[in-house]
Amino acid sequence: MLSVNIADKRTRVCFIKLLANIKSNMKILFTSFILILIQVNLISCDCIEYLRFSDTDSVSFENSDLVLIAEVIYSGKEYKFVLIEKFKGQTLNDTLSGESISEDGFFDNCTYYPTKTGRFLLYLDVNTVMPNGETTYIASQCAASRSLDLEDRTYVVPSQNEDHNLSKWTNTWIKCLSEK
Repeated sequence: MLSVNIADKRTRVCFIKLLANIKSNMKILFTSFILILIQVNLISCDCIEYLRFSDTDSVSFENSDLVLIAEVIYSGKEYKFVLIEKFKGQTLNDTLSGESISEDGFFDNCTYYPTKTGRFLLYLDVNTVMPNGETTYIASQCAASRSLDLEDRTYVVPSQNEDHNLSKWTNTWIKCLSEK
């Protein structure tokens, strides 16, 4: 009878340890889940979505330092582009640089950078002015920058199922900007 009590005590102790482990692991799991949710929220980009794409372009134009059509000659997080037609802003050179790192040295998940070469409509802001006078620019995912073939676009540019209408609108918008 004594060995049964010891076995029961051992079983109870093991069971209690198992429950403590499960409880501890649940706390870790729950904490990890909360941290992941916070992290996802911190790295997401919240952009205002407009009902009409014309409003998105208009707001992007108003809020940008430089708006232009450019030939992107080097794509990626540090990209280069050649000015084709300028609609707003001033530049010293025709070959310009874009960055995905903000002037304070941090990567911003709302930063847009072209992932391919080609012609783009770009809405840019001044990022840094170098001592030699060269300016680098930064683009936002919340502005309506896009390649003219619509294969590369920001978050606020409509999805591919609207490409035909977007292509027509882009041509109309560029024509309006050219006439200003």
